[in-house]
Amino acid sequence: MEMELFGLKIPEIILTKMKNNLWKSPPGDVVRNLCPGYEGFAPIFFSIDQIRFETEAFYAIAAGDENLNPWNRNVIGVIINGKFPGLIRPEKLLMIGSCGADEPIALYYLESQETPVVVYEDWTGTVPFWHQIAPNIETFLEMCGIG
Repeated sequence: MEMELFGLKIPEIILTKMKNNLWKSPPGDVVRNLCPGYEGFAPIFFSIDQIRFETEAFYAIAAGDENLNPWNRNVIGVIINGKFPGLIRPEKLLMIGSCGADEPIALYYLESQETPVVVYEDWTGTVPFWHQIAPNIETFLEMCGIG
């Protein structure tokens, strides 16, 4: 079973979990430990339709975002203390969940179409900062207790 959205391949494990009704959001306290600065409500994982909608909305917002790096209009965010990724290329993201308003959880396909990293957006003042949560979706799901 394969599926792509916006030219990015959805990992098979997500599709399998969805098919088997196991793509369930973890409790808020689990995410609180994974996502720096998280203070939102219990996180939600998106369905395929929500992934499509939220990612498309993010792309549209990013196209006109004043928080785009003024030196490189192709990236969003800042680098803090050299932490990866810090800033991101919007077209390399698929939104897979949310911890609250402006706190998406996403797959980031910068280095690999096959093994995207899992990232979370936090805000440093008025500028978004992207944290890597896990090196791949399998590790992320294990960390959430649904691996």
